[in-house]
Amino acid sequence: EIVQLKKGMEVELTGPANENYTGTIVAISPEIDQESKTGQAIVEVQNPNGALKTGMTVEGRIFVRSATSKVRMPRESLLARDGRTLVFKLNNGEVEWIYVTPVEMNT
Repeated sequence: EIVQLKKGMEVELTGPANENYTGTIVAISPEIDQESKTGQAIVEVQNPNGALKTGMTVEGRIFVRSATSKVRMPRESLLARDGRTLVFKLNNGEVEWIYVTPVEMNT
């Protein structure tokens, strides 16, 4: 999943005493640790109270967004019509179908 990371992406960090910080990815290492399947990213974060220290471990969350809108739904909600995939959508009290393009399917 690290291949989806890009410079400029927003990162949420939780530091000591569950304090929350927001940062931005400024660099991404091209190397992946084959054993742990992890990589490294450098995040620039404001630290006005000085609570974050060099070498400190924090929890980070990176929200990967795509250019297209993706929605998760049960496979059973996908229907086929004329060789195309569709779902039903409730719009102002009326049901309509919309065509969709499944991009990822879980078993």
